[in-house]
Amino acid sequence: MDWTSDNLAEAFRLFEQRLQLFFKVKKVREADQVSHILLQVGEEGLRRFNSWTLTEEEEADPAIILQKFKEQLEPAENFRVSRLRLMGYRQRKDESLDDFVNRAKLQAQKCDFSADEINERLLELIIAGTPDPDFQKSLLSKEKAFTLEDALKLGRTYEATAAHVKDLKDMQTSVSIETIKYRDCNNCGTKHAPKKCPAFGSNCRACGKANHWAKVCRSSGRGSSPQQQQGRGTQRTRARRQRGGNHNRRRRVHEFQTDPEPDDNFEMLTFNNVQISSLKSTRDEAFVKLNVR
Repeated sequence: MDWTSDNLAEAFRLFEQRLQLFFKVKKVREADQVSHILLQVGEEGLRRFNSWTLTEEEEADPAIILQKFKEQLEPAENFRVSRLRLMGYRQRKDESLDDFVNRAKLQAQKCDFSADEINERLLELIIAGTPDPDFQKSLLSKEKAFTLEDALKLGRTYEATAAHVKDLKDMQTSVSIETIKYRDCNNCGTKHAPKKCPAFGSNCRACGKANHWAKVCRSSGRGSSPQQQQGRGTQRTRARRQRGGNHNRRRRVHEFQTDPEPDDNFEMLTFNNVQISSLKSTRDEAFVKLNVR
């Protein structure tokens, strides 16, 4: 017997149930059952037993001994008060339907109901107390012959379905990837992770030097301010027009660079063709920046 329990009455009910199972399995004679009871109730139980005034006949009756303990641990409650308590029962969100019904059954035992009345009251409690509105609507549509056991079977189906839907949502949850903001690189003019510059290993088409691109080349002056670049672009455009050049002519891709060591957090992407439908730039270079999410 657990005398440290917050609910001694409930603890003793479970203790008595285990005792009865033990007596049945071990085929303990009724004359020996009191000794087993007193051995298992512990020191606190023995102190309570010693305080009682019993006849020798009563001390030998296991039913009387168990009843005396129950009278001390669970004072008699008016059956109407017990019914009022039962009416306030509701299923908690973290509580299964079976656990809720078992909890209600324990309280219903104090309400002086008949067997049929207990089942009907518990069915009404399920309808009023379930947190699932779909289950509640389904119960309200059932005929009078619908039993408590039928309600439990239906409720288990709803609970299983809700669990499956939750699993599907968990499986469909996408993995978010944090975006890291980088400054424009001085060698390629784009933003990238450290030591991931796409210009590394290539030669500048403006000055011929390695590891940077012409659009940010300092030697040729292309790395200057946007206003200066715009002025130079205008001068080049005039020069082409004087030579009769067509700046919208079809152009081919000279270089295609990929990161030699892709980040393990991303999949490898392959491009078969990269087409530019309209090229209005006045410069002789086109750079494509692909933002992949």
